[in-house]
Amino acid sequence: DERLQMISINKDMVDSYFDEINRQYFNDELSVDYELDIFTEDEQPNELGYCVPEDDGCIVLGLVEEFDSLDDFLATLKHEMIHLEQIKNNRPVGHDTKFCKRATAIGASI
Repeated sequence: DERLQMISINKDMVDSYFDEINRQYFNDELSVDYELDIFTEDEQPNELGYCVPEDDGCIVLGLVEEFDSLDDFLATLKHEMIHLEQIKNNRPVGHDTKFCKRATAIGASI
């Protein structure tokens, strides 16, 4: 069963890797409160993650509950953290050239 090789994520795991990546690649500048949404593939088909600001100022970081590998999880988390950086710096959220260069530099998925 291919699902046996997948990794499941949880809040503690995400928080731990978030803190590590924040220190290593973002100069600890993403230390903001975010709401974590761990969703199923059925809830968000074809999505691995998202990062959106809410009207109340909260930022929601969403990640699918299972990844093919730890590397896939980390690449997706880094991708969403770049979006978090865009939001925090009041820049348009998207996949422009600046995003792609940043993603490539830190090993994020594009």
